[in-house]
Amino acid sequence: MVCAQERPAGIDALLRQDFQEAHTLLCEQPLMASDASHVIAEIRRYVEHVMKWQSNSAFRRIVECLGRTIAGGPANAQFDLGKVYQALSERRLHDDWLQKSAAGGYPEALFILAGERERATGILDMESLRRAAEGGYPDAQYAIAQIYSGRDGRPKGRAPARDYAEALKWYEKLGTREGYEGPLKTSAQATVGWMYYLGQGTQVDYETALKWFNLAVSGVWYPGARTA
Repeated sequence: MVCAQERPAGIDALLRQDFQEAHTLLCEQPLMASDASHVIAEIRRYVEHVMKWQSNSAFRRIVECLGRTIAGGPANAQFDLGKVYQALSERRLHDDWLQKSAAGGYPEALFILAGERERATGILDMESLRRAAEGGYPDAQYAIAQIYSGRDGRPKGRAPARDYAEALKWYEKLGTREGYEGPLKTSAQATVGWMYYLGQGTQVDYETALKWFNLAVSGVWYPGARTA
């Protein structure tokens, strides 16, 4: 079984352009779905940078056999495989694996498909967005907070009614998230500060507002945070 800390031997063979050995290691021996998931994640890391992989039919056969191994999941590996096919300019296969991943509840896949549906139909898929947010995907948490606060820019009637309390809940969830740092988190923290400052979805509380502004300032400077 492949250890999470090791690079799978099949990847080393691929990097050496030894597709026969890679096929033997990855396709001709029993491979558990968890091990295939690790291999696919590694392939995703390299596929955009190794041009010989992209044009090699033997490499594509290896990707296909890995896909058969994870046909039933896990959803994160299905998402990674979709990204591999995206790098190979295989749009149909990318879409197929993205759909499988979303069906398995993978948050990022749910978020991406919700966006694609809205662009295609003009209908906001709040159910998928909420599932992605509840699954912990930061972009979805921020998107839902923006929607409920009325800051998303959608025309009236395209989104649920403004609900500052619900928006505040999602901004706070993202703003206190451990293990994730990024501009969305900083923006969420600053927005929570303003909501306490203005009394949106909560009582006016300048002390709490200042604490949230300070959190935002400790990350990336956010306009207005220093003047509150």
